[in-house]
Amino acid sequence: WLFGLYGFLESPATTAERVTVLAQMVAISGKRIEANLDYALSQRNNHGISEGVGLWTIGLLFPELERSGGWLDLGSRVIERLGRDLIYEDGSFSQHSVNYHRLMLHDFLWAIRLGDINGRRLSQGLRERVAKACGWLYRMQDEMSGWVPNYGQNDGALVLPLNNCDYRDFRPVIQAAHYLSTGTRCFPPGPWDEDLLWLFGREALDSPTVQPERTPLAAEKGGYYTLRSSGGFAFVRCASFVDRPGQADMLHVDLWWRGQNVVLDAGTFSYNAPEPWNNSLAHTAYHNTVTVDGLDQMDRVGKFLWLPWLKSRVIRFDHSNGESHTQWEGEHDGYMRLKKPVSHRRAILQLPDEKWVILDKLQSTGKHSYRLHWLLMDVPFDWDEKRGLLVLHTAAGPFSVQVGVLTEG
Repeated sequence: WLFGLYGFLESPATTAERVTVLAQMVAISGKRIEANLDYALSQRNNHGISEGVGLWTIGLLFPELERSGGWLDLGSRVIERLGRDLIYEDGSFSQHSVNYHRLMLHDFLWAIRLGDINGRRLSQGLRERVAKACGWLYRMQDEMSGWVPNYGQNDGALVLPLNNCDYRDFRPVIQAAHYLSTGTRCFPPGPWDEDLLWLFGREALDSPTVQPERTPLAAEKGGYYTLRSSGGFAFVRCASFVDRPGQADMLHVDLWWRGQNVVLDAGTFSYNAPEPWNNSLAHTAYHNTVTVDGLDQMDRVGKFLWLPWLKSRVIRFDHSNGESHTQWEGEHDGYMRLKKPVSHRRAILQLPDEKWVILDKLQSTGKHSYRLHWLLMDVPFDWDEKRGLLVLHTAAGPFSVQVGVLTEG
């Protein structure tokens, strides 16, 4: 609405009557948001942030409305509080989703920039949290493609579609958030700069490029870890939740190689499609981890509710040796709730020459059925059943996956 209003304000088709009708619709939206704000805040996710940004926007751009002053103050308080509470100290976000992380950054970018333009500067503390969230996303990103793991719930949301980059390309939002925080760009000039033009003006396109090193990520509160190599990276999930989980996917691993997501996350597809597609991809079996007896790591008691919340811990993360080798090890207690409890521990070892070793150890005093799940990119392949060797024929060359089992006793 507001892009349309300001974009076509001088058009002959824009009449005073039409602007009045639009202003009335904006006022009704403000009343609806205020009346239902408590529910949005109770979700502790993008809903509350977006509602706060809506009130802030109406208050700034429509001062002639009767409630605009109250909406402006309320929106400011909501934005400041949720920026502090929902962006963790390590830069990760309470909603456990990379795409919702982008939505959150878009909301805060819009709110902060709109406040600056209209002489209502939001706090330095909020800006610092947004900078941490930007840094988190940068370190979750593939260097070559600009894409990120398709991790967590994803309903296709993109609240600031200001460029022609691919939907999966996160360089536009990272570039804009990095510029907001530093006054510099972290990527060389490209189509991802269009957000800068829309949000900050032409002068942003002349800012210098200072590209930070993309170091391994250890976001302990959010539970996100990356291991980097010269040709790609591994991402692994290992969290103890402080906010509601969206999926049962502990120790899930993504692998990226030469700009390709060769071992990947299925995403969401749809929340409300007919069975079996009504958010089914949130289950453990659709992630690159191990299931026990065909069960999820937590019990799904609602479309967006899992209980009891599992706990995870990192045992080792040693990346001091750089390219020679990097190792990570962690475990979760999701299957300790079973009558015959099962512990699941996973280790990842990155070796020279783009080799990755992933080891799973499952222990229990009882008998169980264990199943290892790997979702691989959709390309031609060769399968050698005797050797347990799969060769993916990717555009960047062959990528080999080999599996094996060791049993005790």
